[in-house]
Amino acid sequence: MTETRTVLFELGTEELPPRSLETLKESLVAGVVAELENAALPFDRAVTAYASSRRLALQIQKVAAQTDGSTETRKGPSVEAAFDSEGEPTRALLGFAKGCQADAKQMQRWKDGKDRLKSEKGEWLAFEQVIEPRDCRELLPEIFNRVLAGLPLAKRMRWGTRETSFLRPIRWVVLLYGREPVAGEVMDLACGAVTQGHRFLGEKQIELTDADAYEAALKERGHVWVEATTRRQEVLQQIEKFEAEFKVSTIRSEVLLEEVCASAEFPVTVAGCFDEEFLSLPEEVVRAVLEDQQKYFATRSTDGVLSRHFLAVANLPDVNGEIRVGCERVVNSRLQDAAFYLERDQLRPFESRVEDLGRVVFHRKLGTLLERVQRIEKLAGHVARSVDADVEAVCRAARLCKADLGTDIVQSFPKLQGVMGAHYARIEKEQDAICQAISDHYRPRYADDVLPETLPGQVLALADRLDMLAGVFSIGEVPTGTRDPLGVRRAAYGVLRLTVECELDLDLEDCLVQAIEGYPKSFHAGGIPQAVLDYLADRMRGYGVERGQSKDAIEAVLAVGPTRPLDAFRRVQAVEYFRNRPQAQVLVATHKRIRNILREADESDGDVDPELLVEPAERMLADQLDVVRDEVLKNCAARRHEGALDTLAGLAEPVSAFFDTVLVMAEDQKIRHNRLRLLRGLQDLFLGIADFSRLQD
Repeated sequence: MTETRTVLFELGTEELPPRSLETLKESLVAGVVAELENAALPFDRAVTAYASSRRLALQIQKVAAQTDGSTETRKGPSVEAAFDSEGEPTRALLGFAKGCQADAKQMQRWKDGKDRLKSEKGEWLAFEQVIEPRDCRELLPEIFNRVLAGLPLAKRMRWGTRETSFLRPIRWVVLLYGREPVAGEVMDLACGAVTQGHRFLGEKQIELTDADAYEAALKERGHVWVEATTRRQEVLQQIEKFEAEFKVSTIRSEVLLEEVCASAEFPVTVAGCFDEEFLSLPEEVVRAVLEDQQKYFATRSTDGVLSRHFLAVANLPDVNGEIRVGCERVVNSRLQDAAFYLERDQLRPFESRVEDLGRVVFHRKLGTLLERVQRIEKLAGHVARSVDADVEAVCRAARLCKADLGTDIVQSFPKLQGVMGAHYARIEKEQDAICQAISDHYRPRYADDVLPETLPGQVLALADRLDMLAGVFSIGEVPTGTRDPLGVRRAAYGVLRLTVECELDLDLEDCLVQAIEGYPKSFHAGGIPQAVLDYLADRMRGYGVERGQSKDAIEAVLAVGPTRPLDAFRRVQAVEYFRNRPQAQVLVATHKRIRNILREADESDGDVDPELLVEPAERMLADQLDVVRDEVLKNCAARRHEGALDTLAGLAEPVSAFFDTVLVMAEDQKIRHNRLRLLRGLQDLFLGIADFSRLQD
């Protein structure tokens, strides 16, 4: 049996960005696994990854000592193309031999039907290359160099005199095969068996003697909790102890918890409190100071009110209380600054800040923020009328929705935009609906964020995003690849969530036409609304699948070009319901058959002539079609698509009889045209809901 051992790899660095650790760890695992598979090096797929602020590490179980040997066959030119009339090698054969790093005489002849070359007819040349097994200790440095070079890093940096680049400077590399150090270089550093412990608490040099004892060695000698789950559990236990001692509940954010656990290799919680006078500040401001600026946890008292106590996560024990004192001093100073900003902002009427937006460029091609606000106000009024919202409240909220962007508090805490606008509007006695809409119109900020609670907020949020989409598409700056500086993808996803989940039955084509009207005439290029609708349809595919809808049902609905996302979503639900009915199989097969027939026929326009219906089955189908048509159209107009499909299901029997007994493509031209018109009428009823030919069996 082939010998196997554990491989340990550790990359020691300067402090890595906390929010990058999880992505780095996942990418490292995926890259190494792919490289090992490509190299045919057997290993156990139970790969353990570690990440902390100063290191990335992998333990790979049961790695074989050498790769599997193999034989690779490369297909070359046909014999006819490989030799000239005198039997000498042609350029085609010489080029193939050069690519194989072999002599033309080493080529073998293969006949049609032999192994992997059987797809071609005749006789072909091929080269069989024996790939010798390679020692894993020779291969591993190469693998890790390729993987690290290919990691998805937004920014790379160089250090010292080396040409190597990485997210942060690399200080050491550990590479062990079982108990044996692996020779070689990774990222221009010699591999070894020596790691480093915690900067202040652990041993500076820790020699690792066993790849399987990595985590234990760092914990015992280095004071490093290298496993992220262990650090998380430790922090949560300390938080619970703190909550019990001070009778408070911590406001836990998963993002903040992940970040502080990634920042500390030996996490220790430190409890502090700020001056009581700052509890008079808006809660959002206090939390912005604690959570966003300082990365501390805010707390609530037993009655649910924000508490003075906060919890910081340090990277070493607070032996004499200096860390706590330092944290409190900084927090009080930051809160004092915030109180000053709030006081200074209120020296001016809030509405007076709207005109200041004319001096701020939103986008060099899309004008100033004031022009954007004016467009949003006009579009929001149109949307409000379409959904019976309070037009006056919506337009007033639209007028004020960006005014807080020029305030000192928002410039210091950008996350508070909208929130502070609502706060200042309340101080100036604006209606609650207006204040709430100002606060809510940025929602959803991300994919699974909460939606605006009120109808004015939903309308304003939708108008904000539609203005963005119309403008960006009109100047041709649609996102490509992974870059999306204007947040177009997020805006499109927000439009879908707002219309579907808030049940706003809006015709987006009409709304987009109105949005374009807010821009100068030079922006009114043809096809902009349709381009945005197509983009939204692409997002709708992913949105529907996330909510459990099948891909083919979504495609069936999108194929008929719906312009109302809520209606489209409900149509997909109706199609899913219908496909489980016993008549569905017959009608779906019929729809596919009709589509194929009509695709080849140009004579199907016009009304059916009853005098030309000569067969009993076609007369019965025409009669039944007349009976159900009005009911189907009435249900579709009322968005009762399941009811429309229930009615169409009654056509299963006459449709089957028609195709069993009637020849559609009759020799008599008038009869043939009449039958095609009958089928066209039937297809149009189906297409009023979806293209059922897109459904898979």
